[in-house]
Amino acid sequence: MEGALRDIDIAGQVVAGSQGLDPAIIRHVCSRFRILIVGPANAGKTTLIKKFCQSDEEAVVRNAQGQTVSSSTLNPSAQRGLHVINHEITYQSNPSFVFHDSMGFESGSTVESNIMLEFIHQRSGELSLADRLHAIWFCIPAGQDRVLGEPELELFKHNTFGMTVPVIVIFTKWDVQIQKANNLLRHQGRTRLQAKEEAPGYAETCFAPQLQDILHTPYPPRAIVYLRDMHKPEGNCNQLSRVTAEVLDDAAVKRFFISRQTVADKLAAEHAVRYDTRMLRDLGEKCSWFDREILSLKPSVLCFHSQVSSN
Repeated sequence: MEGALRDIDIAGQVVAGSQGLDPAIIRHVCSRFRILIVGPANAGKTTLIKKFCQSDEEAVVRNAQGQTVSSSTLNPSAQRGLHVINHEITYQSNPSFVFHDSMGFESGSTVESNIMLEFIHQRSGELSLADRLHAIWFCIPAGQDRVLGEPELELFKHNTFGMTVPVIVIFTKWDVQIQKANNLLRHQGRTRLQAKEEAPGYAETCFAPQLQDILHTPYPPRAIVYLRDMHKPEGNCNQLSRVTAEVLDDAAVKRFFISRQTVADKLAAEHAVRYDTRMLRDLGEKCSWFDREILSLKPSVLCFHSQVSSN
């Protein structure tokens, strides 16, 4: 085990065949999963990460020196103009996940954009897996006439995020887009029930032209997720968790991400069936619900359309 750890630490990455590594080695090498969350102040980023961690508590915020600072720094009105992207945001309910908030992005400031890009460049090249940036969640609030402006599209016209960190675009507040679709359908003569049933699909149809703008950029995101019902108790991030796991290329990082999920059992089972027979055996021994149904899962290719529902 020590030899394997030494090889990984020296190389700065997981060695070949890491998919079969003992889980204890993976936890030692990659003890934290780091996510940069990008987007304007009205994108619902705080709600998203609290739902993801299934937490009702206040965030624990630490500066680059590891000192605890006030969580009010997450408020866009606090310390205006001061970029705190290096602050680590965690929740006691699931401290394995570390978030960095690219506040000030909505201003379109060149200085702010450069700070964000420098952070991505630095963190994506860290030798330690625990210090490395593993994923980027790009949050864009839906419901506006033009949700994809030039500042958002410009980031995907250049290799600004690098090729090693997967980017997932998350359209938050998708409920607003669905309500708009519902209103359009009602004006077209649909009954209330018909409009309600057709609205989610029609919302995507109406949004498709804007979606093409981002999908046809030189460096498009690895996946796109629609988030709805985040303001409701039953709202969840289950599909976002699955999509994030899918786009992770490093097997050890993927396994660590799955093992630390609040929906870990089912997510891990799905991953095991697709990729990892060793994990499959472990799950079969400890999960009482693990039955023939889960074995019917088939490997799938991630599409850009991944609908998050509250079910």
